[in-house]
Amino acid sequence: MMKDFRIAADTLLTPAILFAIILFVCSIVADAQSISTTSGSSMIVTSGATVSASATTNNSSGTLENDGSMKFTSLTNAGTLQGNGTYVIDQTFTNTGTFTPNNSTVNFDGTSSQSIPALTYFNLTLSGSGTMSLTGSTIVNGTVTLSSGTFDVTSSNFPISVGGNWTNNGGTFNPQSGTVTFNGSSSQSLSGSVTSQSFNSITLGGTSSQVVSVGGSMTSISLTGDWTNNSSATAFSGGISTVTLNGTAAQTIGGSFATTFGSLAFSNAGVKTISVNIITNADCIINGSSNLSINSSVILQVFGRTYVAGALTNNGSLLISN
Repeated sequence: MMKDFRIAADTLLTPAILFAIILFVCSIVADAQSISTTSGSSMIVTSGATVSASATTNNSSGTLENDGSMKFTSLTNAGTLQGNGTYVIDQTFTNTGTFTPNNSTVNFDGTSSQSIPALTYFNLTLSGSGTMSLTGSTIVNGTVTLSSGTFDVTSSNFPISVGGNWTNNGGTFNPQSGTVTFNGSSSQSLSGSVTSQSFNSITLGGTSSQVVSVGGSMTSISLTGDWTNNSSATAFSGGISTVTLNGTAAQTIGGSFATTFGSLAFSNAGVKTISVNIITNADCIINGSSNLSINSSVILQVFGRTYVAGALTNNGSLLISN
């Protein structure tokens, strides 16, 4: 069995040495050692290989291609970073060069606060125990996974675009007043081991073949902002889930297309306005202190039970079809 190749502290790892090592050993462990690439050089981590550096990795102007697994205390990229592998970041990720995500996963797993660069990722995983904060508008073409810690869009309310799934297996999402846009072109899911997930605003903005479903243990989605469907009338599949608008300010269910929910609920003060046709396959619940307004020419069709403990202003049509 091939063992780890360990490089002692204060040993300089040149691109030529690294290239040779990575091709022929299973993993490299660089103890208290920075890994650097220079202009014109390339470092290639092949599939199945593991590289771990306990100090700063500095890709100053070369090319680092990761198709395996790389674990960094800190990573600075001023060159080209690419590949389909996994990057695990304990502290900081600084990018002033070119980051091509391919099918890679970037995992922030620090024990203190971390900043997430405003980049396009494929998969983004949050598994640290501190707060992991966005620094700008962020695109995730694959899956967002919340495993632990707090994922924060900050008071700047940086938006997130998600082309794949949103999976929460125990993390906390602080949506502030930001918007999460699901913009995939096929099946997407809101799922995980948690039973509920809170957002501020959700926008469905994918192609006409987009279908966002609710699965796993998740049965409750709450919004303090707006629900906007600009994808298609079949873009959301709520199953047995309940979507609750529970903000204290005005909220709107709108967009270019109708939405079909499982159950739909309204709570807290602030007028909740329905500006497009809505279907609920189960219940519609208007809790006390809430105020629901249905716009003119808009149909709210309920196939379950309708509970009205708050205020209802119907300028359109309310169809009870159970």
